Amino acid sequence: MDGLPFEIGCRICEYIHDTHRPSLFALALASKNSHSAACASIFRDIHITVSSRAKLARDVVRLASTLERNEAWKYVRRLELDGNMPALKDDGGSLSSPEWTLNNATWYGTDEIYGKTDDLTMFGGDGHPPRVEDDCWAPLARLIDSIPYLADLAYDCPSQFPPRLLHAIHSRPRHCRLHLPKFRFRSLRKPETDPHELAIATSPCLHAISVQFTWRDSSGLDNYSEDAALRTVAGLAPKLKKVRMVHGYPASSAALYSSRDRPREPWKGFVPDAFPHKVAALDQLSLCGHGQILPTTLEEWSRHTDMSNLRTLALSEGVGASGLHWLATQCSFPRLCSLELRMVDGRATSLNPAGATDLTVYAIWFLASIPALEDLELSGCFEPAVLDAVLEHHGRTLVRLVMAPTGTDIQGSTLKRTQLTLGVVRQMRASCTALTDLTMPVRRTRGQPPETTIYKALGMFPRLHTLFLTLDASNPAFDGGISAMGRDAPDDSTFDNFERQFYDSMHRSRNGHVRMNFINCAVDETLARSIWDAIADDKVGFPLRSLKLTTTGGLQCGVAGFSFPLMNIMQHLSRSYQLTGSVRDDSGEVEVCELGKRAREARDKQEREKTVKQAESPEIVILRSIWPANGEDSDWREEWSSWPLQYD
Repeated sequence: MDGLPFEIGCRICEYIHDTHRPSLFALALASKNSHSAACASIFRDIHITVSSRAKLARDVVRLASTLERNEAWKYVRRLELDGNMPALKDDGGSLSSPEWTLNNATWYGTDEIYGKTDDLTMFGGDGHPPRVEDDCWAPLARLIDSIPYLADLAYDCPSQFPPRLLHAIHSRPRHCRLHLPKFRFRSLRKPETDPHELAIATSPCLHAISVQFTWRDSSGLDNYSEDAALRTVAGLAPKLKKVRMVHGYPASSAALYSSRDRPREPWKGFVPDAFPHKVAALDQLSLCGHGQILPTTLEEWSRHTDMSNLRTLALSEGVGASGLHWLATQCSFPRLCSLELRMVDGRATSLNPAGATDLTVYAIWFLASIPALEDLELSGCFEPAVLDAVLEHHGRTLVRLVMAPTGTDIQGSTLKRTQLTLGVVRQMRASCTALTDLTMPVRRTRGQPPETTIYKALGMFPRLHTLFLTLDASNPAFDGGISAMGRDAPDDSTFDNFERQFYDSMHRSRNGHVRMNFINCAVDETLARSIWDAIADDKVGFPLRSLKLTTTGGLQCGVAGFSFPLMNIMQHLSRSYQLTGSVRDDSGEVEVCELGKRAREARDKQEREKTVKQAESPEIVILRSIWPANGEDSDWREEWSSWPLQYD
């Protein structure tokens, strides 16, 4: 590589950075030329976690020293900040990041499975912006001044973006884009808008914002964050390109209850507001969170931004038949290449007797009206006909596809879920010839051939190299939403006498249903490797690089009400894994990492500490019928294993 031009060396290092970053650090140690080429990728993105004033000052000094020593100032393009700067009275001056703890946010370990997300739909009061004095950000402002080609600054902290940092990016000779994934308007009800908040909303650097909003917060006060976001889009922020709106619902409170009959006062607007209104040209618009997107909401956004300019549209809050009809008839999306669509409201009602029929018709109409997509996430209650439309209109161009069906097929008053069967997978393989990244559910059948053949069929996608499979452990006897509340769960001809017995006197589910879900939920490392092998052994085209597995539906076994013992067992058995193939062409090694392991072990520890020696519960009796105890004081958590995959 020393004989290659420097520019080609940099391109090679970019590829290594995106493929296997540890190898880039090894390459940087090979020679001076390799080191120079690797630095452009190593220092392209830098990250700082904020937790105290002392730690921030120390981290800035260390980072500046590293950049100076490697002559790497010129390579930095993006600076990311996360964490939280505490108030001065709460700042203990710690030089380390806060230790991980098991709490409501980390209980399930979902951040490791799905990545970090701020889509918290429970919305409290507006509160006041944390008053963190501006001087504590001075070291970071000086660092920003020293980076000559900084192109992006992402501030992922709950406190308001500091004035000193805003001044630092405004005073730069080159434009720097500002990303605020936790932006909150906090002075919208005051007589005059906070000048600094207005300065952020009108900043020429503002490039991307994510705003949480609700109709009325838990304090009983009207919330105007959505109105303010629309006004920011329409003329205030001249270079705003990405907007993400998270619709929350207020936490229940006496103040909210007492305000239920009070009409919502209209928002007075920003004060002062001397900026003209104009239609924006956003690249990305995301409407997510709680509720359903109505045609009036879509129409409001179309008056504030040019929908025909969008390249990415995310409608994960959910769209019903009326919303899809409006999108198909009132909007044009000639530049759209990425769509996230969650379909909702598929039940037949007195107001909408056609139910899923209308939803399906308008969904197909909308999907046929947009250009062929490269990226599609489809979730909610869609029928097989909608998937057929996706494959017909978009299959040949799709590079990434996410499917998460939750319900379709109206049958009386119930909604049955669409199943992605072997036939559907083969249909996808024939249509999606360019697909490289696929996310989909797979129905677990205790490792029997109907399940195994789907894994093997996934190996027939020629360009596919990244997979995320949700292993559906729910019981098919309850797909239609049948509840055991008030009546007995259906019998099964394959059940023996023990399995026909009822789970207990209150929960009228049968032992056999719970037993089947235990088996389907039980996913250990051995099974994870077996699934990898089933896909990778006969893989055609590109080799499998990444496989992520997670389990869902374990509690769907006809149990009425809620059972903590049952939930604890299901949580322990239902494990998630990330499997990564070796980047070496001559190695078949696979790295396996359990996702959410830290949370699982902490939950297990809590359960062991509070468990008192007593007679075995009904749940343990069922579990022991699958995995017998090894001794009198044995722990069931150490004595189970997944059922192996079976082949024809």
